[in-house]
Amino acid sequence: MPRTDSDDTAMAEAFKKAGWDMSGISPGQDDCQAETSTSIASRVSGLRIEPEDELNLHGHTQVEAHKRLKEFIEENRLIAARVVLVITGKGTGTLKRLVPLWLETMMFSEWVRETRPAESRHGGEGAVYVFLRERRR
Repeated sequence: MPRTDSDDTAMAEAFKKAGWDMSGISPGQDDCQAETSTSIASRVSGLRIEPEDELNLHGHTQVEAHKRLKEFIEENRLIAARVVLVITGKGTGTLKRLVPLWLETMMFSEWVRETRPAESRHGGEGAVYVFLRERRR
């Protein structure tokens, strides 16, 4: 899903409120987008996705959710997980909107290859699959 300027502005404001330094990242900076022309999502379409781990952020504040998301992604990279599930909940939609934006930032770009909305059996619109990059040795 393409980001808009208003998405970038909202994300920048959320990071600033939380006290995170986002200097050096310009709005809309996409220098680490998909590394191939064929996305993982298109290669696995029709296959049954089975996440190797899941993180439930339902009910967390934005600050707590960002911290837990970062720890969760780092831990799963260390054990070479390929696909994980992040549950945001449907609720007011704040985390549902922010989590994919966070995963596109430079902080996560080295670890995250792609995101994709979850299938209904894994939470549907209240969850997202995160496809992780292979660890560089």
